[in-house]
Amino acid sequence: MEKSMCHLMSRREFINLCALSTVGFAAGCATNPVTGESQFMLVSEAEEIKMDSLYSPQQLSSDFGVVQDKQLSQYLQSIGKQMSAQTHRPQMPYRFLPVNATYVNAYAFPGGTIAWTRGILLNLDNEAELAALIGHELGHVNARHTAEIMSNHKVSSAELLFATHPMSSERYQTAVKTASNKYKAAKSNPLHRERYMDNTVGLRKVKTPFFSCCRVPR
Repeated sequence: MEKSMCHLMSRREFINLCALSTVGFAAGCATNPVTGESQFMLVSEAEEIKMDSLYSPQQLSSDFGVVQDKQLSQYLQSIGKQMSAQTHRPQMPYRFLPVNATYVNAYAFPGGTIAWTRGILLNLDNEAELAALIGHELGHVNARHTAEIMSNHKVSSAELLFATHPMSSERYQTAVKTASNKYKAAKSNPLHRERYMDNTVGLRKVKTPFFSCCRVPR
């Protein structure tokens, strides 16, 4: 993962995008849908959806487009829709898309478009791992991370607006500890490995058909 969209923006693009947020300047603060805490926010929900519609097609295209596999697409949509219905922002127009790039990553756009690369889907072992990945990206949309970055003006020319974030050892250890304690009872739940493998069989039939895109080092 990723904090949100992975997209390198020019200064002109950034200025144009900021212009979309003019109406939101009157708001100032909002309540974070996930934490319930006060969050500095100048971007409305409608503007998040508009940013998504403007920039998600560019990123999906740079990742060689959406995987043309009906079975896989329906499978991801089904799980994604079930999970998103239980989130803090179920009203968002969520989309769950597999893309053809072979590098390992997943990313979320502010309006609810979530994508996984062919590379990361081939590295997952079961449906439980897929659900964890979906939950991570849904968390970014629900916590309004991209809108928060925009509101705090943390991005300037040559910087990544939608940057990936690596899994640090500290975050990994925290996740392991949480899984071992708070969610210990969930260890007995089924992993649904066979179902995952059945629905991703089309990916494994084709061996690295696309070159990996160049990415800024994380």
